[in-house]
Amino acid sequence: MDNIFDWNWKITDEQKIIEGLHCTKATSDFLGSNFEVWFANDIPMSSGPEFYHGLPGLITQASNSVFEYKITSIEYPENLPEIERPVLKSDKSVSFLEAQNNLLNPAGSSSLKWFPIDEATTIESSIMTRIKKN
Repeated sequence: MDNIFDWNWKITDEQKIIEGLHCTKATSDFLGSNFEVWFANDIPMSSGPEFYHGLPGLITQASNSVFEYKITSIEYPENLPEIERPVLKSDKSVSFLEAQNNLLNPAGSSSLKWFPIDEATTIESSIMTRIKKN
């Protein structure tokens, strides 16, 4: 998954307990704001509230000068559902450009003739070109 934000987190040595979880503090100066988060190393999930991510554990608290998010409880379900691994229809891998072309030029779409995308063309510019032609 592409990351929209590059938080450039600085992990500190500060520790505290949040809802029974041992958490570590990390900070970031991002887009002119100072952010402080606490993450739980024991839950190796690089996620958190809203758009916070990029640390080696679940973000349990996040704040800046305007707001604060804080985990208030954690529930562990007794019976977790079994999730089967999906079976791929093909072992073939494709480049990003091939994937874009497959998406914009689907097989069997002879009524729509979309031109192929190359490295100098973005999805946005190709769509805008198609809109202008119509």
